[in-house]
Amino acid sequence: MKKRIIITAVFVLFSAGINAQVRDTIVKIFTISNTPNYYQPWQMVGQSSSSGSGCIIEGKKILTNAHVVSDVTFIQVRRNGETKRFTAKVAAIDHDVDLAVLSVEDESFFEGATALEIGETPEQGDTVQVYGFPMGGDKLSITKGVVSRVELSVYSHSMRSFLNVQIDAAINRGNSGGPLIKDGKVAGVAFQSFRDAENIGYTIPPLIINHFLEDIKDGKYRGFPSLGISWQELENDAHREKLGMKEDMTGIVINRVVYDSSAWGVLRENDVILSMDGIDIDNDGTVPFRMQDRINFAHVINTKYGGDTLKISVLRDKKKKDIKVRLKGREELIQSVIYDKKPEYYIFGGIVFTKLTGNFLREWGDVRKAPVELVKNYYHDIKTQDKQEVVILLQVLADDTNVGYHNFRAMPLENVNGKAVKDMNGLIEAVESNKEKYIVFEFSGKAKIVLEHEKSKKASLDILDRYMIPSDRSDNFVKAE
Repeated sequence: MKKRIIITAVFVLFSAGINAQVRDTIVKIFTISNTPNYYQPWQMVGQSSSSGSGCIIEGKKILTNAHVVSDVTFIQVRRNGETKRFTAKVAAIDHDVDLAVLSVEDESFFEGATALEIGETPEQGDTVQVYGFPMGGDKLSITKGVVSRVELSVYSHSMRSFLNVQIDAAINRGNSGGPLIKDGKVAGVAFQSFRDAENIGYTIPPLIINHFLEDIKDGKYRGFPSLGISWQELENDAHREKLGMKEDMTGIVINRVVYDSSAWGVLRENDVILSMDGIDIDNDGTVPFRMQDRINFAHVINTKYGGDTLKISVLRDKKKKDIKVRLKGREELIQSVIYDKKPEYYIFGGIVFTKLTGNFLREWGDVRKAPVELVKNYYHDIKTQDKQEVVILLQVLADDTNVGYHNFRAMPLENVNGKAVKDMNGLIEAVESNKEKYIVFEFSGKAKIVLEHEKSKKASLDILDRYMIPSDRSDNFVKAE
């Protein structure tokens, strides 16, 4: 009996020691941010303040979420139990996996803190704790939970799918960036919750964290690559037979290949992907994961770095073929999300054009509430040689030269004077090289804007002046002399 009491006492003291060490590394992050105005892309929305959480890791760095420090203009950090704030800056960031590392120039900030180690990705059923500073108070919060599942799902910050750990502990605003702790080590970083249910939180696992931290070591960030295909499962016998698959073959079939992606010029429509790096893909698109689990095949790609080679076995025209694909970053017709950058725009004759982005669509609160045509572009269209961006008419700045079009807004542009527009640069070139008396902008649904070119060109400066707009284009477009 005495032996059991002694063992229990030792365990309690050990656990208390770990808890105190972890507490000492938790950081509250205070930010001032200034986000772009997507309806008036020449200006910003204005300052706003927020807070998040983080923890001290090796190398005198602070690990947190990218969304905690997105579009920031000023950052301060404060260790748990302290009162002094220190100025910090972003040392590295990856919006795809919602991770960032902060540095603090004043090294006294780190005095007495033992950096947390990155542990292993937890298993289903493991007990874990979430540390952070959620809204509702200024003191450190520790929430206990159990790992519910480990799977690939969408990261809301980037709208890309990566491995995540679901727990039955709530992750509230302010918790973001705080560590998930198991056995005194970082077993994840809290980053999002499920709105329609209580006590469901999501954390970024060590597999993703270590990929990010390893990648930033040499200062040349390669990121998480993407294959660049749309595909479908092959669970239908007739479909497999038509493609020439034998009884012992499993895989997925490629429907489309995104222009300029990793797969472009290497993989083809109707190729059946049988395996990646020697790992067989089942007909439902999954691969083995851990002991008895299965996970979406994208996880194989997510373990790679930009520039790495992926070995793919395909069935093409009913013949097996081994192919090597050099991986690169994601290519999108419409960027799902953009951070730390102002939106692109171009104005001619009071007609404001921009490229369609997920950021703009979220100005409606929910992408699905945006105009139907734009939502269709976002969800169903892919980048091609002829269409590399979706250019839209954003709004019309009212003037005598554009009377009749003042209510036009959020319309996808198809062509200028009959010539298809593939991106913003193509639009600017079409407008500024026009030699015709009239310039005709045709939009989806065949609606048109017809302007007298020289008259509208001369009116442009006056329009910019009246609406107090500093330039007819965003900084990334060089004005022709």
